[in-house]
Amino acid sequence: MNFENVIDMMLALMTDYNVANMSDEDLMLEVGVKVNMVIIRAQLSDLSFDTEFYEFNRDLSVMEATILAYGLLMMWLLPYINNSEVLSTQLSSKEVTQFSNANRIQQGIALYRLAKTEFYQLVIDYDSLQTKAS
Repeated sequence: MNFENVIDMMLALMTDYNVANMSDEDLMLEVGVKVNMVIIRAQLSDLSFDTEFYEFNRDLSVMEATILAYGLLMMWLLPYINNSEVLSTQLSSKEVTQFSNANRIQQGIALYRLAKTEFYQLVIDYDSLQTKAS
């Protein structure tokens, strides 16, 4: 699997969050900057990503691509979530449930939490598989 596959997986996991207005080139640039941070966070020590050519040093397994997709989704949502949590503290619970934009904040936070949980569970599973294979 390659970088485009990882982006496709990430996009399949998310809905909107300012992606629709981005060109493919801008999306690759934005996501490409975050890939190495996710690789480090996932501790995929034998994997590297060339940000100039948008290529990994080797083909990815489906599990590795999924780990990167969830990690990138987390990184993508983090600034949105940080801003949303500030706004959420200023809204009453009634406002959050009544207004669609406020409700969208809750959906974004839920998606971030899901991505974070899935990411770390996949990293644990991947590490276990690597340990068994050694």
